[in-house]
Amino acid sequence: MKFSIRKGFTVLLTPLLVTACFSFGGGEEKQTVDSQQPRFYVMDVDRGSVSPQQAVERILYLADISVSPQFAGNTLMLRVGDQEYAAQAGHEFIIDPQTMLGSQLERWLQKTGLFSRVIRQPSDSADMVMDVTLTALYGEKRQQFSPEAVIEMQFFLSSNTESARRLLFQTGFRVEVDIDETTPGKTVTGLQHGLEEILVALEQDLSDYFSRVDAP
Repeated sequence: MKFSIRKGFTVLLTPLLVTACFSFGGGEEKQTVDSQQPRFYVMDVDRGSVSPQQAVERILYLADISVSPQFAGNTLMLRVGDQEYAAQAGHEFIIDPQTMLGSQLERWLQKTGLFSRVIRQPSDSADMVMDVTLTALYGEKRQQFSPEAVIEMQFFLSSNTESARRLLFQTGFRVEVDIDETTPGKTVTGLQHGLEEILVALEQDLSDYFSRVDAP
């Protein structure tokens, strides 16, 4: 599987092994045209072990992810034209992308050790706030393009002060994962690989940022 991750004008190709996505209700290849049995999918990525190095007194409030309206629903989307997307009826995420990706990001960030705590409820005790925007989550099915799973996210880290927030750090990634064909199951598998690639890159960028600001 090939990845294309875009950050600004940089393109990196990186192989990556992740946990498999799950499709409840059986393989999509067995579903007939007349079948009304829906398929439910989840993207589940895991950093693995917790970092042995833990930040001290650096609490992060992770705000709810802002999702572009065309990707906010549970139904999987395929891009079939330059301005046209097709919802795949009967192929849905088990929970909405905002909730699903928010929980995955929270778990990953907590394991990085870059923050002493990651919280989801607004609190004056938080030192920093992270705002996240999901701007692409679909399978590429236009005839002039190769089959791909596409995910794009933007991240904004700000200080949490009573007067006004101050932007400290921002980054964003667009990942295009080659898939054999743009079927719902293979698209979700590709999206999961892309999500993990984004979280790996985000952790590295945050680590570089804190290494600079924490330097004596």
